[in-house]
Amino acid sequence: MAKPTTLPFGDFLLQIENPAGSGTFMTPCGFTSKGAQESLSTQETVVPDCDDPDAVAFIERDGDALSMEISASGVIAQENWAIWRAWMRSGASRLVRIYHDVTLANNGGYDQGSFHLTAMNRAGERGRKVTVDITLMSDGEYTWTAATA
Repeated sequence: MAKPTTLPFGDFLLQIENPAGSGTFMTPCGFTSKGAQESLSTQETVVPDCDDPDAVAFIERDGDALSMEISASGVIAQENWAIWRAWMRSGASRLVRIYHDVTLANNGGYDQGSFHLTAMNRAGERGRKVTVDITLMSDGEYTWTAATA
């Protein structure tokens, strides 16, 4: 049996546009867990059987809208704290990438779009470092850009 090619944690990057909006991206430090979930909302229609209107009908679903939610958790990197706090309090969306930092042959590239920081939970426990959990929700279209090599 052939083993699959897998993506290491360090090559799965959450990147946010630098605060100056210069088109350059930073990778916030401290996250020990990251995830990206895409979802498709659907509209349902009950479609009856025309030959037997009393038969149980089936529901057909049509794709309606795509959305992405990004989550990350880990320790708070004090170097990035002002950025997270300002973003949350602004209510604005920012450009974000969820990046597979591998070659094109291994399906590398990134999803990019505007995202709102919708949740930021901090927690601390005596004898341990303070942690943070964040949630980002897409704000409009996001696109996939394949790696160049």
